[in-house]
Amino acid sequence: MALRVDRATFADLESLLLLMKKMQLADPWSEPFEESIVRFSLAQLLQNPAYGMACLVSDDGRPIAYLLICFDYSLEYRGKGAWIDELFVEVAHRGQGIGTRLLELAETSPASLAPSSFTSRSATTTLRSNSTAAADTSTTSVT
Repeated sequence: MALRVDRATFADLESLLLLMKKMQLADPWSEPFEESIVRFSLAQLLQNPAYGMACLVSDDGRPIAYLLICFDYSLEYRGKGAWIDELFVEVAHRGQGIGTRLLELAETSPASLAPSSFTSRSATTTLRSNSTAAADTSTTSVT
């Protein structure tokens, strides 16, 4: 197994969309998955770094997992924030630490992408990199 994790680009749109469809089979959204709308929204995300970022995991060149991080702006959390919108690992590759690796990647994003806060919707963890958060023992600083 030769795993590779890359920041996704517009060229990865079809690979991401295929994995998103697989995720819908196991854990469908509360809203209908309308491919044309999802394709458009995903293209917007991939082409505009202000909206967020996507990471694609490949095994010997075959896409097997992805992570979508979306950005927002909050006065309460002192600026740019990020949240995990989706994390998916194909069934055959689960239990190998790929999801954990993607979560770690999200927490240690490059400084140019580092938000003031980071929230995982699947967990109730909020990471803040401001002076208020430093005093809060329930948070972890983002570097």
